[in-house]
Amino acid sequence: MENSDGIRVIETNDPPQVKKSSSGNLVLLVVALFVLMICVLLAVIAFLIYRQSQNQKAINSFDECVAAGNPVLATFPPVCTADGKTFTAVVTTTPQLQLTTTPTTTTTTSTPTPTVHSVNVKVFFDKDPASYDDPNIAVAVNRSTTRSDVATFSIEQLIAGPKPGTEMTSGLFTPVHLSGSSNCGGKDFTITVNDTTNKATIKFCKDIVTAGVLEDSRIQNVIGKTLTQFTNILTVTILDKNGHCFGDESGMDLCLT
Repeated sequence: MENSDGIRVIETNDPPQVKKSSSGNLVLLVVALFVLMICVLLAVIAFLIYRQSQNQKAINSFDECVAAGNPVLATFPPVCTADGKTFTAVVTTTPQLQLTTTPTTTTTTSTPTPTVHSVNVKVFFDKDPASYDDPNIAVAVNRSTTRSDVATFSIEQLIAGPKPGTEMTSGLFTPVHLSGSSNCGGKDFTITVNDTTNKATIKFCKDIVTAGVLEDSRIQNVIGKTLTQFTNILTVTILDKNGHCFGDESGMDLCLT
């Protein structure tokens, strides 16, 4: 149509064009990032589960239980515990050849020789200079034995001290030193374990050489850690050759109460 000035005006029914807001794009970007984060998190969890399943090896024997560093029960035969399961060391016998005399039918057999499984135990030593500053610091080293009295063997190794070479040059030392004669028939010490309370009592048969309170603490620390590695020992009481509590400055033998 034309207006009064002769200018033609064209009218349409199309709706006016509205400029789109950028807020919609921002929302889509946030949602996309959130979904991406969820995907990455699920991938990491799946990877960790896969790695854990690959690293966990089923323990099916005493050897595998010991190799995995699980605790060994101080019994005979030795028993290792892992994941609620117990594995007993295999004690086998090696049969000897059967000897027969001729022409009689008399058969002479020799006594089978038992073969005892080797067991790895830990012995805890002090370390120079860290243990001088903190008597609770101790370093474990491995020892191997075929003996059934593994607790006694471990304390014997503690008294003997670290081996020459790497153990000594790394600063390891034992604070347990004995002197004088034995009042236990030549033994250095005796160990008894109460199966009800899981308490081990070690009584020394010779004088324990000590330089004072800190030295007493170091001795108690390494003996306690060495013995409580065994699952049937939870606490340790140390007695001197006269049956008194070692390191008890009160003189009241409080460890016996």
